[in-house]
Amino acid sequence: MKIRNKFLVPVTLTLVLTCLAGYFALQWSLRNLVIHQVENAEQIHDRSVQSAAESKIEEIYANIERMGQKALEQAAPVSRMPQVIEAYELAHSGNMDDEASPQSQAARERLREVFKPMIEGYGALGKGGYQLHFHLPNGRSLVRLWRDGWQTTRNGSRIDISDDISPFRETVVRINRAPHQPLSGIEVGRGGFVVRGLMPITAPDGRHLGSNEFLLSMGSFLEVSRTDENQYYALYMNRDLLSVATRMKDEAKYPLVGGEFVLAAATDPAVTDPLVDLDLLRQGAQGPVFQGQGQYYVASFPVRDYAGEVVGVMTMAQDVAEGQAMLANIVSQGEETLMNLTNGTAAGAAGLVIVVCGVIFLVTGHITRLLRNTVRVIEKISKGDVSERLPAGKAVNCSQIINCSEPDCPSYGKESVCWVESGSFAAVKHCPRAQRGEDCRNCKAFAARDELEELGSMINALAQVVEDREKVALAIAEGDLNQQVVVVSDSDGMGRALTRMVDNLRNIIGQVKTAGDQIASGASQVADSSQSLSQGATEQASSLEEISASMNEMASQTQQTAENTSMADQVAGQARTAAERGQQRMSAMTE
Repeated sequence: MKIRNKFLVPVTLTLVLTCLAGYFALQWSLRNLVIHQVENAEQIHDRSVQSAAESKIEEIYANIERMGQKALEQAAPVSRMPQVIEAYELAHSGNMDDEASPQSQAARERLREVFKPMIEGYGALGKGGYQLHFHLPNGRSLVRLWRDGWQTTRNGSRIDISDDISPFRETVVRINRAPHQPLSGIEVGRGGFVVRGLMPITAPDGRHLGSNEFLLSMGSFLEVSRTDENQYYALYMNRDLLSVATRMKDEAKYPLVGGEFVLAAATDPAVTDPLVDLDLLRQGAQGPVFQGQGQYYVASFPVRDYAGEVVGVMTMAQDVAEGQAMLANIVSQGEETLMNLTNGTAAGAAGLVIVVCGVIFLVTGHITRLLRNTVRVIEKISKGDVSERLPAGKAVNCSQIINCSEPDCPSYGKESVCWVESGSFAAVKHCPRAQRGEDCRNCKAFAARDELEELGSMINALAQVVEDREKVALAIAEGDLNQQVVVVSDSDGMGRALTRMVDNLRNIIGQVKTAGDQIASGASQVADSSQSLSQGATEQASSLEEISASMNEMASQTQQTAENTSMADQVAGQARTAAERGQQRMSAMTE
């Protein structure tokens, strides 16, 4: 079945069925639409508000844990300082059970001196005192660094002693017991809730010397946790902890709720006080509880200390008036819509569009997946990877189907995708019908089921051509110039280029061979000429030697001739003189 039919048939059937079903379901759907819409909106709103409250509770717990870790990180490096170890060794040298031990006093002064720069730097930030506290292993306070020169008050006077804090500081007692593990979390102190991080102090030889802690107040914790102006927080402490939190006994400042809880802090008491009662706090102490009260959605949840014990309850009130107004608006709009939607055509059309879109989505999704695979293979081919093929249809034995009698055809007598291997899709057509210009699509052996498989056939043929050309190029690169490149058409630029390259290479190699032969012949002639020249030079050298000897002999003869000539000249002169005298004598005689 063609892709077009695969698309049109299900869409048409779906449209028909949807119209029929929509016609009968329209009236019933409209009657229930508004009711369900309002109910769903209310449920969604409630879930959304509760989910936001639950997330906020988790955030608050995480913030408390982070504060504990931060306090622990502040205390940890201090516990390993050599100056701290020295001060503790000094305290241990005296009677630590004596609150006025001189050694403990000296250790206290030593620690104040060591941490003075830190105390001053911390104070410069305007955040109050440096909340670092050192304890002796017997549960006594060694020094509170945020107090300048004093430790505690007694009878209205400030005194500087190692006061015993073990009756109300369980964390100090616990960390000074083996195995002396670090502690962090909330612990109620004299001023109420405090987040603490405690570290043991250990001597280099492994002896336990005491502990130290860093404190973070929860006074500003509620304001930090308030990330929305429509959120209101209140923090309540168990009343039985007032024996520890002695500074919270002022009921005017810290009012009681139901005689069981004490209001420790609140962002806006005018909002939270009317919403919180004893029952809500009791439920919140057991676990998170949520309830709507007018325009507020109230959450109550337990506050646990470092050991996991419930020490109080926190409440959070979220102003949901805006959401309630939205729900009321939804109800109003729903009623108006129900009155106006008397004609079922609009609703049916909307449902029809939704269904059609869904069907189109499914169909196009199927097509898209196939096309993505095609694009992936094409991308590989573009990068030189021709090892993968696309689906091109079922392999068939075309020679049986069409009674072919051409054994030279590569597809003869076997099952293959013949239209790609040797038919009209192939670069080189071996099939007689394809050679006559017939299209394999019109052949009964053609087994591609749709256009995508036809596209796959074409791409596979392209990949085969590229692979064949690659093999030819590799063979040429290895020196085999006997490769025959098949030019499949007038538009086959690559084939013509490869053919031209092979021809040019052959011509170049032929010219190189001819030039080599000529060079070899010329070299032979040059060698012969050089030999003749060498022999002639030898003969000329011999002739020159003979000429030189002859010239020497001629020079000797010339010299002798010159001497003979000179003598002859003298003789001639004498003869002339004699002749002249003879003539004179003859003349005289004749006269």
